[in-house]
Amino acid sequence: MIRKDCRITTDAAVFSIIYFMMHIFFKISYTINISVTISSFSGDYCIASYACASEWRFFMSTTSTVPKKYYIGGFLFVSLLGTLGHFFYNWSGQNPVWGLFFPVNESTWEHMKLVFFPMLLWTGLFMHLFQKSNPCFVFLSLCAALFGTSLIPILFYSYRGILGYSLPAADISTFYISVFLMFILLYKIQNKCFKKMVNAFIIALTILFFLGFVVFSYHAPELGIFENPVSTADN
Repeated sequence: MIRKDCRITTDAAVFSIIYFMMHIFFKISYTINISVTISSFSGDYCIASYACASEWRFFMSTTSTVPKKYYIGGFLFVSLLGTLGHFFYNWSGQNPVWGLFFPVNESTWEHMKLVFFPMLLWTGLFMHLFQKSNPCFVFLSLCAALFGTSLIPILFYSYRGILGYSLPAADISTFYISVFLMFILLYKIQNKCFKKMVNAFIIALTILFFLGFVVFSYHAPELGIFENPVSTADN
């Protein structure tokens, strides 16, 4: 009984941390349109809008845009690779190296890899193309990757908290919804350049997520988000 209560508490703690991080993302992306042109810049740059309910300036705007087809292609790429990635670990004969980047079990944490690593791969593949139109593309893409990755547990625990149980169809839907909203966010902020403070924050979170996925693949803490429902059901 004590163990069960403890698991509920840790689940709530993990969800609270992720929710706080998502709150920061929304403050960055949802802004009030107040722009002031800077004539001294070589190009059409302007001061970005102030973050909602705050007077901190998080980013600067540029006039660069990327055609929608690349974002549609990105959505299809990440969706397909993430779907196939669910089976890569078993297809590889449970190769431990593959397990660092693809799910080794059915836990919520492991399924977050299906968004994070395919999005990193997509960023690396198209970085040379998008960097010319916006030098800040990598930071924007990493921000979107963190956003989409965090949506997996947020959507999962939200709908399960409302229903009181999980549904296979809903579990699968959380992945595609997360990928879709991830590229929607990237499309909306594609002509932005974050301030150095925000870039550093994004890089730090990306490194933490990367290391977390690598370390916790085979040394997961006893928290609800790392629990494998399949092994639990068998026991």
